[in-house]
Amino acid sequence: MSSRRNRPTIGVLAGWQAFGGSLDSFLEPVFQGIRCAALDYGCNLLIACGLGAARGIDLGRPAWPVLFPGVDFVPVGPWNTDGLLVVPPLALDVGTPYFSDLCASGFPLVYVGCRETGPAVIVDNTSGILQAVNHLMEHGHRRIAFISGHLSQSLDDSGQRLAAYQAAVKRWRLDDNPALIARGFHTPSGGYQAIKELLNRNVTFTAVLASNDESALGAIEALREAGKRVPQEVAVIGFDDRMEARAYSPQLTTVHHPMFEMGYQSLILLLKIMQGEAPRDRLISIATHLVVRASCGCQPGSATQGKAQSGRRTPTSVLSPDIAKGLQNHPKLDRIALEMTQELLGTIQGLRQSKAHQYSNDLLMSFQSSLIEGHPGSFISTLTHILEEVDTPDIYPEPWQEIITLLHQRLPMLTAMSQGKATSGQIEEWLHQARLEISARNNAQYARRRVQENNLANQIGLMNTRFLTAQDENEVLDIFETSLSELGIEKATIAFFEAQGEDPIAWSLLRLPKQAAQKISRFPSRQFPPEELYPSDQPFQLGLLPLLIQEGKNGYAAFETSDLAPCANLVRQLAAALRGAHLYQQALAARRQAEEGWRMAEEANQMKSRFLSIVSHELRTPLNLISGLSDILLRDSRQETTFDLGAQKKDLERIYIAAQHLDSLIRDVIDLAHNEKGQLRLNLELVQIEKILHAAAAIGEQMARDKGLNWHNDIPADLPAVWGDAARLRQVLLNLISNAVKFTAQGDIWLSASRVEGGVRIQVQDTGVGIAIDEQEIIFDEFRQSQRTAARGFGGLGLGLAICKRVVELHNGSIGVWSSGEDGKGSTVYFTLPAATTPAGSLKSEMSSIAHVLLLVDDTATELPIKTHLERRGLLVSVERISDNLQDILQPGQPLPDLIIIEARLASRRGWEILQQVKDNPPSSHIPVFSYSLEGGIGSLMELDFLTKPLQLSRLAEALQPYKWVEKRNGDASSILIVDDEPETLDMNARMIETQLPDFLILRARSGREALHILQVCRPTLILLDLMMPDVDGFGVLDAMRATPEWRAIPVIVLTGQALSGEEMERLNKSAAFILSKGIFTAEETIQRIMAAISYRRGAGSETQRIILRAMAFIHEHYAEPISRSSIAAHVGLSERHLTRCFHQETGITPITYLNRYRIRQAKALLDAGENCITDVALAVGFSSSGYFARVFRQETGSSPRAYLRGECLDT
Repeated sequence: MSSRRNRPTIGVLAGWQAFGGSLDSFLEPVFQGIRCAALDYGCNLLIACGLGAARGIDLGRPAWPVLFPGVDFVPVGPWNTDGLLVVPPLALDVGTPYFSDLCASGFPLVYVGCRETGPAVIVDNTSGILQAVNHLMEHGHRRIAFISGHLSQSLDDSGQRLAAYQAAVKRWRLDDNPALIARGFHTPSGGYQAIKELLNRNVTFTAVLASNDESALGAIEALREAGKRVPQEVAVIGFDDRMEARAYSPQLTTVHHPMFEMGYQSLILLLKIMQGEAPRDRLISIATHLVVRASCGCQPGSATQGKAQSGRRTPTSVLSPDIAKGLQNHPKLDRIALEMTQELLGTIQGLRQSKAHQYSNDLLMSFQSSLIEGHPGSFISTLTHILEEVDTPDIYPEPWQEIITLLHQRLPMLTAMSQGKATSGQIEEWLHQARLEISARNNAQYARRRVQENNLANQIGLMNTRFLTAQDENEVLDIFETSLSELGIEKATIAFFEAQGEDPIAWSLLRLPKQAAQKISRFPSRQFPPEELYPSDQPFQLGLLPLLIQEGKNGYAAFETSDLAPCANLVRQLAAALRGAHLYQQALAARRQAEEGWRMAEEANQMKSRFLSIVSHELRTPLNLISGLSDILLRDSRQETTFDLGAQKKDLERIYIAAQHLDSLIRDVIDLAHNEKGQLRLNLELVQIEKILHAAAAIGEQMARDKGLNWHNDIPADLPAVWGDAARLRQVLLNLISNAVKFTAQGDIWLSASRVEGGVRIQVQDTGVGIAIDEQEIIFDEFRQSQRTAARGFGGLGLGLAICKRVVELHNGSIGVWSSGEDGKGSTVYFTLPAATTPAGSLKSEMSSIAHVLLLVDDTATELPIKTHLERRGLLVSVERISDNLQDILQPGQPLPDLIIIEARLASRRGWEILQQVKDNPPSSHIPVFSYSLEGGIGSLMELDFLTKPLQLSRLAEALQPYKWVEKRNGDASSILIVDDEPETLDMNARMIETQLPDFLILRARSGREALHILQVCRPTLILLDLMMPDVDGFGVLDAMRATPEWRAIPVIVLTGQALSGEEMERLNKSAAFILSKGIFTAEETIQRIMAAISYRRGAGSETQRIILRAMAFIHEHYAEPISRSSIAAHVGLSERHLTRCFHQETGITPITYLNRYRIRQAKALLDAGENCITDVALAVGFSSSGYFARVFRQETGSSPRAYLRGECLDT
């Protein structure tokens, strides 16, 4: 048993919701019995009370310790209790296996009222039904209809009562027509429908026996509507003796279900099981008896009622054996005392057997004493004492009237026994006096109850009124806590659930009591209640109700169980108030958001107007210059006599500068758009910041001198390296320097840098117009320009500083400005960058002399034949599973691959997206990108590339470099097809390509349709294809090419004027997928194309490099053969000495050293495989002897082959 607070903790779980509109009238006395037993035995008690709508056929939402649909979770379960009491029936099918498994695991559990699969305390349903049928027979009824809960033969209450009825019909040979049985589902509406069904069957019946009181009351309503009088035409008896039975008219005759006693005994049984004093399959049955009222046809005090009452006098049927034995000393008085005890137990649910017997015996003995003495003092005094003792909010004195009636009925026997002095008139007066006393107390209690209820309603109304003014969660909880004392509730605990991982109720956030919440703000939900929440010197008895606020914001409330009746209403009101407060806060947030949105819309509208104004002005300036100078050049070219070559060159330079300025403005706008979309990315590498500073200083000095300004720079030589995008950092520096020069009419410009803690600080200072203090916060916003500079006519889009700020922040740095605000005092713009944490030297690696291929795949576990093919040719192949951002793979500071190959399945989904990332990254923009498929000896290979318009000559030259090499090798006439719908752009691109490939024939197509006609006539070496064209666009051309086998292998470079959209990439990916799905090369041809691409990449530098690459390829292919320097030289067509000189120039080592290192690399792989001995490995990789192999191995790795096998290699 748990030692929690040195007391056992008992949990109570109802199979259905405890509250409909109020506390369930069946569960209330059961809970009272359990609570009374817990007090008597010193147990902690946790009662789970589900909430929901009023009970109908659906039993609603129970409160259980599980996360099931249709269940509200409360922390009452096996993890915070020592045993559980479960009250069936279970509303949901999932409950039965859960509690069965819990019981089977050995956890102490007792079912209350109905047996499931474990120990239980139940009632004697059979005896109760037999008593009811027998009583109806005494009234002369033979055709008795039965309303069951259901028609199954299960062992629950409904099944047992149906079986008992059928047994009684058979036993006493009553009408056994099956049509007399109808289902009522133990609900009022079900009983109502059952009577309707019986009447529609046209079966005759004079009495109705219902399986429970609720269906009996529904049956009475249906009989009344059908014109059948109860009990004159149809007698009705129920089962359970619920409170509703006594409140109805006529009062319902019913079988008393000892709910209080059942609850009391179930806790005792659970304690015995926990202590090992009772078996885990124990079944305790508690007797039932008929409570005769008016619905059966009996009248109070009638002979039939007396006969019915006298027929239930077996002491052991109601009383415990020790009490029954004590009554045998006075047989006649014992019989009357037993009747009185039974009457009390049948009408007062919260009364223990022992107390009922004591009260009955005391009152009977005092009545006998008054009869003998002839004076009512003893009798009235005892009655008054008893009424005072039982004067509790839960027990009304009214049932004692039945005790007085019983004494009146037994007067002949009692007066004969006493032979006292009292006359019959005196005795009648005493009994009348007793009735008056009971009525007075009953009226007083009723009045007190009404006052309490009115006070409760008023206080709840006041609390709700206060709730209406609450604007947030804290105000609601404050009002609730303040109202508790006014509602007569000492304490309530309120907690909200907090999720952890996939467990939505892992933690409880304690909100009330406020004082406790300051100490215990958070605790595991399944450990409720925390030790500090309730006093440890007395047991706690708590009712837990779910607090259902809204999706994702629920919790529970815990109250002392002395009076659970008002708790549901309080919790519902609290939940509604919290829900309202949350909605109010959401409305406030929505309003603030709307106001902010309106403000931002207004600001955006103003910004748009400002943007259009600024852009139109800024773009017009360089355009006017370009237009004006071009017009001059054209007129001069027509007047040859005045043609001045020097002036023309100067004008061209001005046009070029203006065009560059225009391009810079447009790029700023594009950068802004990328920034807004979160697409402004950095291409990080290890940057020596002083190099960028010196380069920027050289440009800044020239700009300053051109304007007559003094230039100063202070760039220390020991600045730390930073992780950064060199191009972007250069952009930031030049932007700041350009601004400083622009806004300074005379004086000085300073560029300085210094070490700071954790990084480097760079600043640009000027003696210009300065920045007003109130504008220094907004100067880094988009399209912002200080009023001072705007008033003086300084141009600019107002984007430069905004882009600088974003770039610096992407480097994890910060940027700021300082200025006194005085006009002409200048300003200082500074930014800081964090230093690289890794030393620069450790990131510098020698350029690998082995070609490196990066293979991008969907799944690294997939077998990749192309990897094997490439490695056999001596290539270094890295296989990577692509992530969302390719920069995760192309890490800064790492050697870049010579070639990137995308596996077909990945290319069909993301090929062009990956290509865009590669090309947008300056360090990797020159790397060829291919997509491939290779299966069953058949392969496909397609190069992916695109260029952004307007074409940059350097980028175009890089893209065309491989085709220079092809043209030189093949020597055949080759052609390039350019497709673009803009004539000027088409002509410009053609001229640019002619400068790069003068020996190529340039074919021009002004539309996609014209391009397809040209393809039908000739097959170009390369196609430059614009995507956006009318009629047949670039996608249409690609579709036609993939549908024509002869055109599929033609390389295509896509031209686009903007970043490729997701839809465009998807269309391009589909083209790639189709082409790759058609195998047009053998595996060998596919690999040769890859090797050729690597040659393009590595051959882009010089003829010497191409020769060395050929030599390396020869070594990779023939390393296992007895090759020498002479055979390598012969393969590449050089002398041995010249080969060695070229090889050393490019790699720093000799060809033989390279051969030996490559052989050792292959040998290490064979040794790692562990399948060959050292001698076999030496011969397999081309060494003539194991001794020579061992010497070279030690020279290259620092240890012998045997030491390497033992893991002792130092591997240099």
